[in-house]
Amino acid sequence: MVLFANYKTFVIEDDKTKSKKAQGGRRVMRTSHHPCWDAKNRHGLADELDFEFSQY
Repeated sequence: MVLFANYKTFVIEDDKTKSKKAQGGRRVMRTSHHPCWDAKNRHGLADELDFEFSQY
C-alpha cells in the first residue's frame, strides 16, 4: 500500500450573505491515485478513510 495523508476542511456557506468560510476538518488517508497525490492499494480499501489505524 501507498497511502496519502491529508487534512480535509469543511466549507460552509452563510445563507444570508452567501459568503463561504472554512469550519473545522479532519485528517484523512487517500488510497487511490489522483492528479494531486500518489496512492495505491491492492486490498480493496475505500478511496478515503479516516486517519486511524483501525481503518486499515
